[in-house]
Amino acid sequence: MTWSYSAPTTDKDKVRWLCGDTDTNDQLVQDEEIAFALSDAGNDLRRAAATVCEAIALKFANSLTLDKAPGSVSWDAAERAELFRKRGEDLRQQATTLGASAGIFGGGISISDKQDREDDTDRVRPSFTSNLHRNRPVLNPTDPELDINDW
Repeated sequence: MTWSYSAPTTDKDKVRWLCGDTDTNDQLVQDEEIAFALSDAGNDLRRAAATVCEAIALKFANSLTLDKAPGSVSWDAAERAELFRKRGEDLRQQATTLGASAGIFGGGISISDKQDREDDTDRVRPSFTSNLHRNRPVLNPTDPELDINDW
């Protein structure tokens, strides 16, 4: 198994950077583990990084050792486990937020785009329009020429 890191230009190095696993002297996960996380996450960098952070947290949680004093544990490992667990949680939230397909649409930016949308007969008509509250002529319901469907 290998560990490598340079500037975050490859997906592997971007995941490593998002996780904070960039110190050659403190290697936390192997390149192959990051490759697995990337393939499992469909190459979504933040989801892969969240998975890697959760794996690092689990690694530290599993390495907790009892000190000589009864009831005490190695706080360094516990703190690092919690840190990576929270980082994984944050990354997963970011992936969900950034990956959401709902968003703001700026249609009608050009005149031709606006006209194309208005001419589209399959488009759902908006509930609100720019002329929604313009004064309309007063209708005389007894007028025989009145056809409400023409209005």
